[in-house]
Amino acid sequence: MLGAIIGLIIGTLTSKNIFFIFFLVFPFIRWHKDFHKLLIVLLFFTYGLLTCLLAKVNTFSSNTYLLVIEAKENYVIARNLFSKCYISAKGNDLEIGDIIKVDGIVKELDMHAIESHFDFKNYLNNNGIYYEFSVGKMEKILSLFFPIKKIAIFLTNKYDELTSELAKSLVFGYSSKTINNLFSNNSFRYMLTLNSSILAFEMYLIVNLFKKTKPKAIKIVICIIGSLLFILLFFKKSLLKFLLFMIAKKLRKEKQLSLIKLSELILLIYLIISPFNFYSYGIWYSLIIINYFNLCLKKVKNKAIYIAILLIILNYVFNGYIPITLSIMRIVLQPIILIYELIVMLLMFIPIHINLATYSKGIIWLLNIAKNFDFSFYPIDSLVLKIVTIAMYIMFLYFINIKYNKFSKSIFLIMSLTLTVFSLPINNYIYDYLYAIDVGQGDCSLIVHKNKTILIDTGGLTYEDIAATTLIPFFRKVHVNKIDYVICSHSDHDHIGALDSLKQLMKVKNIINERSQFPLNVNGLIFENLNNYDYKNENDSSLVNKFTFIGLTFLYMGDASTTIEKKIVNDYDLKDVDIIKLGHHGSSTSTSEELLDATTPKEVIISLGHNNYYGFPNKVVLERLNKRNIKIRRSDIEGTIIYKKLIF
Repeated sequence: MLGAIIGLIIGTLTSKNIFFIFFLVFPFIRWHKDFHKLLIVLLFFTYGLLTCLLAKVNTFSSNTYLLVIEAKENYVIARNLFSKCYISAKGNDLEIGDIIKVDGIVKELDMHAIESHFDFKNYLNNNGIYYEFSVGKMEKILSLFFPIKKIAIFLTNKYDELTSELAKSLVFGYSSKTINNLFSNNSFRYMLTLNSSILAFEMYLIVNLFKKTKPKAIKIVICIIGSLLFILLFFKKSLLKFLLFMIAKKLRKEKQLSLIKLSELILLIYLIISPFNFYSYGIWYSLIIINYFNLCLKKVKNKAIYIAILLIILNYVFNGYIPITLSIMRIVLQPIILIYELIVMLLMFIPIHINLATYSKGIIWLLNIAKNFDFSFYPIDSLVLKIVTIAMYIMFLYFINIKYNKFSKSIFLIMSLTLTVFSLPINNYIYDYLYAIDVGQGDCSLIVHKNKTILIDTGGLTYEDIAATTLIPFFRKVHVNKIDYVICSHSDHDHIGALDSLKQLMKVKNIINERSQFPLNVNGLIFENLNNYDYKNENDSSLVNKFTFIGLTFLYMGDASTTIEKKIVNDYDLKDVDIIKLGHHGSSTSTSEELLDATTPKEVIISLGHNNYYGFPNKVVLERLNKRNIKIRRSDIEGTIIYKKLIF
C-alpha cells in the first residue's frame, strides 16, 4: 500500500510515466510473494516496455500494405505487423478494417501545437505512433468490416439538419462545426463526443438489459443496438476494457477473488495486451479509484462524492487547473447525452419518425450556458503544492475511514482554502514575467510587471479567432484578467489581427499605437520607440521597442527591415542589448550584420509558425546568428518562451 502511494505521487508529480512502475509492481509484490510469480509479472512488464520501444523504430517501407485501424474525416491511423503510423487524408472514404496500399515517404511526426491548443503529436506518441506517411498514392485494396461512415450518413439523413449533425458527432464521432464553434476548450468537445468509455458503459447496460428482458422482439432490438455498439467500439481501447470487465465479473463470482486483486490482475492483462495504455491517465484514474477507494472507504457512504473530489484534484495534478464548470456540466450533460444517443440508435432501426429537433436545440442551449459561464481555478503550477494537495487528500481519506469527522473536515477545508488562495494571482506580485506567446505565424508577447500587464502585439490568424482559442485560455492560466496596455507595433494582421476580438473578450485599458505615446512608463518599466523615421512601407513604420526588464535589455524589432536597422544602429547606442526579438519572424529582409554587430545579444527570439508558407526563419539569418554563437529561441520549436525574475 505504501509503495503504491509512493509510486502514485512520484508518477503523477514528475509526469514521467515510467515511475508508475511503482504503482503497478508494488501491489503485486504484496500479493505475489512467490519469486516465480513476481518474475512472470516483471517479464510481462518488460515485454510491454519492449513493445513501446519497438514502436519508435521505423518498420515501414515506402511502398507497403497497411491495415486501417482508425478512420477520421481528415486522417487515418494504419499499421503493419509491428508499428502504427499517421496518414493525412482529407475527405477520405476509408473505414476501419480497410486494407490499403500506400506509396510515399515515411518520416517522423512533424507537428506542433500552438499555445493552449490540443497537442496532437503528444496524443499520437502516447498511442504508440511516431511516424507519418507523406503519401504520393493511396489505394484501397480490400474492406474487412462494415462501412461505418456510409451507415452513419444513411441512418442520420432522416433527421433535421441540427439533429443529423449532432447524431453523427455524438454517435459516430464525426466533427461537429456547431460544437467546435461553441468551444475552443478540447475538454468540453471530448466530453460531448461519444467516446469509447461511454460506448462501453452503454454496452454494459445493453448486456444487462438483454438478460432481464423476456419478449423476443425486444431482445432482437437490443441485439441490433448491441451489435452497432460493438462495431463502433471495434479497435477502440474500451472494447478490451469492457470484455475484461465482463470476464472479471464472472471470475469474481466463481473464484471469489477480492475486487482489489481482480482489478490489479485485469489492469496487468490490459497493459500486456496494449502496453501504450501505460501512458494513459484514464488507466491510472481507474486504478486509483478501484484500489484506494476500496481500501480506504469500504464502509463509507457517498463514495461518489469523494471520487468526484479526487478526479478534480487529479485534473489539477495532471492538467494544471480545476474545471468547476466542466465538472458540473459532466454531471448534468452526460445522462442527457447518453439518453439522446440511445434514442438515436434505437430510431435508426425502427421505422418510426420522432422529431428530435427540440431535444437537439436543448443540448445546444445547455452548451451555450456552459460556454457563457466557463469557470475554472488555475492554481500555480508548483510541484510542492501538488505534493501537499495529494498528501492532504490521503490524510482526509484516512480520517474519513476511521470516522474522525472533525479532523477530516478540517483537512478538507485547509486543502480547499490552499488551492483557492494559490489560484489567486499571487505570483504576479512576486515575480516579473515576459512571455513570448506561441501564436503560430504571428507576434505576441505578454509582460507582467508588478501586476501590471503589457501586451506587445496580439497575433492574428486568418483561419481562427486566436484571441478566443489561444490568448484568453493562456491569460487565465497565468492569472491575468485584464490588459493595461496593448502596444501595436504596426497594422499587419499577424501582429494585431486579434485585437478587436480581444477587446470584446477581456478588458483592455489602453491602446498604444502612435510614436507620440512614447516613452511609456508602466510602474517604472520604461518603453522607448527607436523608429522615428518616415517611411510609407508598413513594415518600415513598425514601432521598435527597447526596454530593460528583469535585469535584461530587450529590443523588439517588429517587422522593420534592414534599412531601418541600419539607421537605428547609427543613431543609438545598442551595446547593452541582451535579447533581440528578431524582425519579420526571421525573414531575410531583417536582422542585418550591422544590427548583430552593434548589439552582440546573448540570445534572440523568433516568433513564427511551424512549417510556415514563407520558409521562415531564413537560412542566411540563421547562419549569421550561428556564426556569432548567439542562442536561438524559436516559438515553433519551444512553444511559448518564458523569462521571469523575483521582484524583490
